[in-house]
Amino acid sequence: MKRGGCVEVTLERELVSEYDSQWPVGWVWHGGRVPELPVLLHRDGPMIAGGMGYSVVELAALTPQPTYSTGVGPLDALTRGGLTPGVIWTVAGPPGVGVTSLVMQMAAHLSQTALVGMANDHMATQVLRDRLLMYASTARIDRAPVDRIDIASWVPIPALRCDEPSWFGSEYDVMIIDCLDEMLRPRAWPEGRMAVLTGRWLREMSRRSNTALVLTARADRAPAKGRPPFERAWHSHWARAVFDDIADVQLSLWESEDQNVAFHAMARGYGRVGGCMTRRTGGGLGVRPG
Repeated sequence: MKRGGCVEVTLERELVSEYDSQWPVGWVWHGGRVPELPVLLHRDGPMIAGGMGYSVVELAALTPQPTYSTGVGPLDALTRGGLTPGVIWTVAGPPGVGVTSLVMQMAAHLSQTALVGMANDHMATQVLRDRLLMYASTARIDRAPVDRIDIASWVPIPALRCDEPSWFGSEYDVMIIDCLDEMLRPRAWPEGRMAVLTGRWLREMSRRSNTALVLTARADRAPAKGRPPFERAWHSHWARAVFDDIADVQLSLWESEDQNVAFHAMARGYGRVGGCMTRRTGGGLGVRPG
């Protein structure tokens, strides 16, 4: 309830203190005046949880969430710094276009400021390790954080509305799942409404644990190069509706007419950027806006 521009808090400090270790604390001022007691705001990933409304002044007084740089200049610029806790980024592209190269490159940079886990089921685990180390050497970034990246060939997708209070990604700042469809057997791929609900539950679990998610999917190979053929092929993929529904940032890659890789990224609340990527010797992609 609001009275005179101030938030009237009905919960006592002692009542909500049991959540202090689970939720970050934000101290806010009411209507520009110093309140008698601070208000504990619960974060649900990128959202402020709860049914009460807060003024712009109150929200501006919150301690900013950490930001994890992806090392990809145009994407960091678009999102004001990179990934933040609880957000979901998605990457889609045809086989061989460089989706894994891009998220591997991002993982190496993200590891410099975040604890990263990466699941990949289409590349031998030792090969992925070697490529990460090769990229770290080529890009001249600190290898020690890259050495701490956890690599798995498979991770379980949380069952819809499961009662488990935590999930496999809860111990990480960033979890990369490359590709989402490879974490499930083909006969278990959800479709239609069930696919969207499965994605929403995955988002719910990531927000509860303040884990940023990077999800990828491989579209069918298009019969021709260019964006329209890619989008037609991607349209029929079961994960497309999921990505459209839950992604905070959507990134698409496709083969361009000049033999490079074109990309388009759209971030909710920020805008969009496009450009091209070139494959570099030693791994990784050079990215420049168009």
